[in-house]
Amino acid sequence: VVSTQSTGKPGKIYHLYKKPDGTPYMGMLSPEEWGGNPPDEFMGSYKLEYDMTFTPIEKLEKRQAEMSRVEELFGERHKVPDHTPHIDITRHGERPDVKQF
Repeated sequence: VVSTQSTGKPGKIYHLYKKPDGTPYMGMLSPEEWGGNPPDEFMGSYKLEYDMTFTPIEKLEKRQAEMSRVEELFGERHKVPDHTPHIDITRHGERPDVKQF
């Protein structure tokens, strides 16, 4: 389990560090932003995806290619139909018909 200082924002890059006692944590500052001298051991950088999973930076191109393929296969043409009930009110004051489409 890795702790973060706050709830992450999907689409952002986070950096994994390890404290001297071995505890891992995620931070927003890269080693370069620490002037090349981060306070703890740097373990890697990750992008927080919109499904709340982390993708290692070195695998971003592959992940983006996979997601593009998924969007291509399951784009608008293959959208799951909306099953929201349709309410038909024919006359004021009558009980409406509720139909599932």
